[in-house]
Amino acid sequence: MGGGTPDMFAEASAAVDIGLAEAGRPGKARKLSLAYFALGPDARNEADNYLLHYYGWLGDVARQIAAGAAVSNRDGQGLRRRVRVGWLRRAHLRPDHCRT
Repeated sequence: MGGGTPDMFAEASAAVDIGLAEAGRPGKARKLSLAYFALGPDARNEADNYLLHYYGWLGDVARQIAAGAAVSNRDGQGLRRRVRVGWLRRAHLRPDHCRT
């Protein structure tokens, strides 16, 4: 997929399952996702600055990755809710960067 929001991952995941079934392959594919987050009063700006710089060589994909970063308590709760409803079995969160 190359990066995006949790909802984009869910859509791509469903398409993979359909493709495997149509090809006659048994079972479901193992799908992995990475979620970035930033905390604090300037979280959106911090996430965008870091992720757009780090992934800048990817062009539009970098914007998709940055848009998918959780930057508020509500975003984090949304990710946890998606894990609980089952389309993600487990979430591994990675801070977008650490300031020293």
